[in-house]
Amino acid sequence: MGKVQTLIYDDYAALDDGKRYELIDGELIEMAPAPREEHQWVAGSLHYYLFDRHLKVGDGVAYVAPIDVILEPGVVLQPDNVYVLNDRKHLISDRGIEGGPSIVVEVLSPATESRDRGRKAQLYYQHDVLEYWLIDPATRSVELLVRGESAFTLRSKLDESGTIISDLLPGFELPVARLFER
Repeated sequence: MGKVQTLIYDDYAALDDGKRYELIDGELIEMAPAPREEHQWVAGSLHYYLFDRHLKVGDGVAYVAPIDVILEPGVVLQPDNVYVLNDRKHLISDRGIEGGPSIVVEVLSPATESRDRGRKAQLYYQHDVLEYWLIDPATRSVELLVRGESAFTLRSKLDESGTIISDLLPGFELPVARLFER
């Protein structure tokens, strides 16, 4: 059995085959084909509200995928949404975000859910992400996870009647149902 090649950011950045990848523990993971329409709708809707906050409050910067989040040389992830508070703006570079954003959001899909809940959650925690939001279009729900002593802990699980409230974004209140409105 041959040795698995460990890749780093420079190898990842040099790829030019038209496909999207993440780099996890030096292993190149090809991302599934373009996400389903509802996935993109939800990610875009959330970005609208986070970007609006950026414009009105100015306490951070909002990004929507694709954006490279470079956690270490062999770990490059592409979350669906991120919010980088002003105290972390120094992490933003030409390459992407080099370190843990303040808030990371993944919109779940069957192809990625186990990785989003598993290894990616561990990596985000290890790199000081403060809040991790998981949005599930299938159940129209949102899980707000916050840093605990050794892992993310569930602060709230919200259905469409709930409201997203972040400890990091004073005054930000987003009814979950708005993410799914057409």
